[in-house]
Amino acid sequence: MRSFLPLLLLLPVLAGSLFVSFGTDWAPADAWVVREDNQDSAGARRAAGDAQAQASLLASGAKQLKEGTAALQEGAQPLGQGVQELAQGSAQLADGLVELQAGTGRLGEGATRVADGVGQAVDQIIGVNAVRGQIIEAIDSTLGDLRGKQSPEANQLRGRLQELKAQAETFELDQQLAGQLVELKNGSRDIANQLHVPGYAYHDGIYQATKGAQELRAGLQELEAGVAEAQKGVAELDGGAGRISQMAQDNSRNVGNIQRVLPTAAPGEPVFDPAVTVLLSGLLLLGGAVLARLGRWTGLAGVIGLGAAGAGVGYLLTDIINPLSVAACVAGAGAGWAAVRVLAAGWGRKAAVISSGVLGVAQTGLSAWLWSEAAAGEVVHRAVMAVANLFPMNWTVSAITTSGNGGHAPLIWVSLGVLAAILLAGLCAPAAREKQPSLAIEP
Repeated sequence: MRSFLPLLLLLPVLAGSLFVSFGTDWAPADAWVVREDNQDSAGARRAAGDAQAQASLLASGAKQLKEGTAALQEGAQPLGQGVQELAQGSAQLADGLVELQAGTGRLGEGATRVADGVGQAVDQIIGVNAVRGQIIEAIDSTLGDLRGKQSPEANQLRGRLQELKAQAETFELDQQLAGQLVELKNGSRDIANQLHVPGYAYHDGIYQATKGAQELRAGLQELEAGVAEAQKGVAELDGGAGRISQMAQDNSRNVGNIQRVLPTAAPGEPVFDPAVTVLLSGLLLLGGAVLARLGRWTGLAGVIGLGAAGAGVGYLLTDIINPLSVAACVAGAGAGWAAVRVLAAGWGRKAAVISSGVLGVAQTGLSAWLWSEAAAGEVVHRAVMAVANLFPMNWTVSAITTSGNGGHAPLIWVSLGVLAAILLAGLCAPAAREKQPSLAIEP
């Protein structure tokens, strides 16, 4: 018969689930909404919840914006220094190329004069080879005229002419040397043209390089001025981002204040967040399950102490505490203690530990999802509510949330009634089936 003892746990949660899910129009939001103001305050609460979520996103985004602009401002400083150094270098390059262009002009003038002189000299040297025969012929004609004259002056002139003829006959410009002189003439002229005449590669290259360096200097000077303006803009942007971040935080805080003054709880009292209640309920049920190792009355005393401690934790987190919230915490811890005690009496301690662990994970996940959806203003299907109400944890969350927020009064009493029935089943349950002194449960 002991195998059917766990049905004692199913009866109260099943009855409560059927009553709430199909006998009333209660919803999870009734845990923080007074029924008389249900329609108006629920809509306002939903809108305020949406605003709070958006305000939180805005605050997070504004904080990231502030961090990004701070990083941008930090990176803009070395950029400005680099552009300034680059502008100074381009100015020096432009000045150097201007001087190079001027020096090239002066060098081109000198090279042109050199090329003119070389050209004249080469032309004269090469021309000598062409008139050599004429010189020899003129010398022979002059010697013929002096033939027969024996005066000292004629003899002296005749000797000089014969020497000059001998030199002229032996002088003949080599073709290779003549070609080299022509190359010298052409090369000197090409150098002069490259340095001095527009249209030649070197002359135009120097001009274009100088012009490009001057344009680069002008462009970098404009860039330097633009970067300076950009740095000022980044500083202003960083300041604006800081103000936006502060405004976003203020907005989030103001929306939270709006939520607190909505008629969802007693005026001036903060809202007991369901997310906090889910966490607190899970800890109470877990602590109660651990206390199931103790005897009946020892365990019950531990449950009362655990519930009081849980109510104290809730007060630290939410600044809310009242007799109903303390009773709800004690009932939640007692439900965990009673459930494991009944399961151990019916199926044994090992099976109780395993089954309570599996059911604990399942009800924690289901309750967390259901109450987060409800807190976000989403409509929870009644079938999902019915399933969730088959677990003690959902009744614990409902009891603590409703008592803390001053919600729909009947909901708190039904929740406490279901938890009290589970606790009563635990008190009535006999000792565990296995006889292990270290884990014995006193009758």
